[in-house]
Amino acid sequence: MAQSTDLPETGDSLVDGEEASAPTLPGKPFFDVSFDSFAPKGASLGPLAVTQTLGLAIGFRPLKYIQVDAFGFNAIPPGMASDGRQTYVQFSDGPRLTRQIEDSSLLITTGIRFVLPLWRERLLFSAGGGWAGLFTSEQINSPDSYSYDEPLPPCYSCRSRHGWGPTTVAEILVFPASTRRLGFGFHVRMVQIHSDGISLRKPSSPGTNDRFMMIGGTVSIRFGQ
Repeated sequence: MAQSTDLPETGDSLVDGEEASAPTLPGKPFFDVSFDSFAPKGASLGPLAVTQTLGLAIGFRPLKYIQVDAFGFNAIPPGMASDGRQTYVQFSDGPRLTRQIEDSSLLITTGIRFVLPLWRERLLFSAGGGWAGLFTSEQINSPDSYSYDEPLPPCYSCRSRHGWGPTTVAEILVFPASTRRLGFGFHVRMVQIHSDGISLRKPSSPGTNDRFMMIGGTVSIRFGQ
């Protein structure tokens, strides 16, 4: 009598006696948290200062060898574009106090990468490029001891600048577990910003190109593996 043999379900296979992990499903999203050194390069070093950034990014892999970096942003703390300065603030109830004006900056990025997956997708090499925007503005810093009911008056001397330009990135990610849900990596990103001058330490200058290098680590969360 003929005997039937149960076949494994589609997508399951055995390698060395163990079930092999299925490849990343197309279009599944990822969420990255990054910690970087944000360093101006060349002529930009001096008017702009080295600082640290915290970044968040979302994207997806529509194909095995293609990754779309849909949207990313990095918050840049005070000190990158300005040395800070003081201003007097007049309140309606009489006091005239000194307050510090500080800068804050935000970098946004988008792009596409080519991905080389190895070791059953637990090791990912990627490189690509895209577009970046850098936005810098000043605001009056309200100290923790601020206790007035009325809001701070407008800052008429505060300035803002922004620019856009190309960006390139290379990264390596390692996923310790076979589930490939959580990965750790290292990346290098180059950014070039064309503007009227991002630095608030000097007068605006049309046609300025500022270059930056970002070096840091990544914690990646992958969904739908």
